[in-house]
Amino acid sequence: MKALTKLTLFAAVALAFTACKKDEDPEPTPTTPVTPKISLEFEFMNGPAQFDINNNLLADSAGRLVSFNKVRFFASHTRLDDMGGNELQNYADKYMLVDAANASNTFELGDSFTGHVHMFHFNVGLDSITNHSNLLDQAPPPLNDATMHWNWNPMAGYKFIVMEGQWDSDGDDLITANDDAFAYHIATDDLLGSKSIMSHMDVFSDSNASLSVHIDMAQVAQGWAISNHPDSHTTFPGDPAEAKALAIRVRDAFLSAMMAH
Repeated sequence: MKALTKLTLFAAVALAFTACKKDEDPEPTPTTPVTPKISLEFEFMNGPAQFDINNNLLADSAGRLVSFNKVRFFASHTRLDDMGGNELQNYADKYMLVDAANASNTFELGDSFTGHVHMFHFNVGLDSITNHSNLLDQAPPPLNDATMHWNWNPMAGYKFIVMEGQWDSDGDDLITANDDAFAYHIATDDLLGSKSIMSHMDVFSDSNASLSVHIDMAQVAQGWAISNHPDSHTTFPGDPAEAKALAIRVRDAFLSAMMAH
């Protein structure tokens, strides 16, 4: 009888212990902390509307219809400054290949921080050392994109800006398969461009932040007479001065069309 009592008591204690274990809260799953980031976004526009790389009709400075089917460029060396012009952050090792055919052109620059971004600056193109690294097959993305490199002449380096499309060469106010093509490949160290944009944005180390740039392709098209000069690969046979002057006009029109959003 005593043995039975002891057995019953043991069972009761075990049952109570099990019940207590069930009532205890489960151990929390450890969470991996997420560091907030700051990003730079480029958005292509057609005036106030979104730019559509597959369906656009614009006018050049001579009033001729033009249509872009490729717009790409390298952006690099982003720097953020405060109200006094002091550098807050420098993302010198961040290279971005911006493409109007992409659904999104948002690039993570690095960890966020606390401060007031008064101005931000970036290059359109690549610094001379990167431009002439001659290691295209070993370069990290996006510098390994062979379509953005003059690989037939490695010393020529990368194409900083590529814009291609068609213009109304027959004057019928339409863009069709019969119309002539245009192509602008802006490159070489001398044509490295820089852009500074006023931001007035407060950022905080505990939240994500994004700087945004609009590129108005309607304004780009108005920057020169594409119909009169439908081609530039930075050099003209026999007239390098004219070639460089055109390349500068194209680059400057592209830079002027960039604005804060």
